[in-house]
Formats: sequence, C-alpha cells, structure tokens
Amino acid sequence: MSDTGAATPSEDGREPAKNLAVNGGFLILLSPTFPTRDVGLEPGALWSNDGVVCIVPGNTPAPDASPIFFHLLTASQLLAIGGADLPLSKPADGSGQLWNNGGSVCVA
Repeated sequence: MSDTGAATPSEDGREPAKNLAVNGGFLILLSPTFPTRDVGLEPGALWSNDGVVCIVPGNTPAPDASPIFFHLLTASQLLAIGGADLPLSKPADGSGQLWNNGGSVCVA
C-alpha cells in the first residue's frame, strides 16, 4: 500500500488481491469473475475473452468522464463501473489509466 491508501502495482503488473494483472498493456483477470460471453450484455459492459477484459461495443464514451486508474480499483469494482466511458485513444504512457483499445481494456 502506498501512503495514500491505494494499492501499488507489483513489478510484473500482477495484483492477486485485486484479481487483475497487466500483460503487454492488456488488462487480464487472474480468476474468472466476469461474464465469459458478451451475448445479452448492454453496450459498455465488461466481459472476459479468455482472461482479457473486453468491452461490449455500441457505446460512445462521455468526453467529460473521470479517468479510471488500474492501481485504484479491484476487478469487482471495475465490473460494476463498466467500460462505457473509457477513452478510445491511449492516455499518457505510464499513467496507469484504463482505455478502450478496439474493444479490449488496456492500461497506459
């Protein structure tokens, strides 16, 4: 934990307590807690495509949406928030901000 109370990512990007990891910039679930198919889910909902966190297409992010950062949330929190408002262009490298990379959730 950092002195702000937020969990800090490990060197390899794995966050076992949060059930999330980063692999090649892509957000990965460490255990199956998300739906495994996008059928019947609303646009912007999140699902797991063999562990890669994906966003159901069909939404337009709000331009004034607050950024979401990898180190500040758990998988269950992310599932509740959804991916509808993740930006479609990559934020600054190293920021840890989540973004929608063609339907896959990535970490800048």
